[in-house]
Amino acid sequence: MDSIFDLCVAFLIWLARVTGTTYKEINVIVFCVLWPLFTLGLMALCVHQRRLIRRLRAAPARETPPP
Repeated sequence: MDSIFDLCVAFLIWLARVTGTTYKEINVIVFCVLWPLFTLGLMALCVHQRRLIRRLRAAPARETPPP
């Protein structure tokens, strides 16, 4: 488990170097901005999908033409 954490930290340090920021800034951007936005986006997608499923279930069934 420590190796996964170390790999993630190394990635954030690399990302900080590439973008010209610090590790702390990248950490805040990822975990305080991007992660919450991603979570809200997934929640919105779930609500949209639920509404779509309800609409499809409520729609009258179409008959398929005979072959």
